[in-house]
Amino acid sequence: MSTSPPLSSSREFQVWEYQVSHGHLLVRSPQKPASQRSPEQTTNFDLHFWGVEYLELPRQLKGIEIASPNQTDVSRIEAILARPVAPESVTVLLSGGCRFIVVSSGLKVSENEWDIFESPIEFRSLFRNSPPATLDS
Repeated sequence: MSTSPPLSSSREFQVWEYQVSHGHLLVRSPQKPASQRSPEQTTNFDLHFWGVEYLELPRQLKGIEIASPNQTDVSRIEAILARPVAPESVTVLLSGGCRFIVVSSGLKVSENEWDIFESPIEFRSLFRNSPPATLDS
C-alpha cells in the first residue's frame, strides 16, 4: 500500500459500506445541512480502502486522524492473523483517544459532492440501477 494520506478531521465519520467479495470498505463523513451544533458540510469526505484483510472499527467515529502503525499495532495484528503483516498495509485511525486498525492493499482519501447513495466502490455501483432479480417458480 502506498503511504497513507495525511488526514486530520473533526467531522463525524461512519462505516458506510463494506463489500465482502472484493474487500472494499468505505468510511464516509457525509454532507449534511447546518444545525445548531455544526456548520453545513457541502461535501462527502471518503476513505476508500480496498483489499481489506482485517478491520476493527466502531460504526461511528467522531473526528479522525490517520496515523502510522507502531510496532505494538503490527505485532498485535500479526498475532491475530497468525502471519507476518507488512507495516505499510496497516492504517491506524485515531478517534476519541483510541487506535482503530484497517489492514488493506490500498487507501484513497477523497472529497466529493456525490449523492449519499453514490459510491467509489465500482463493482457494487454497477448493480445499483439493475432491475431486481426474480425467481422462477
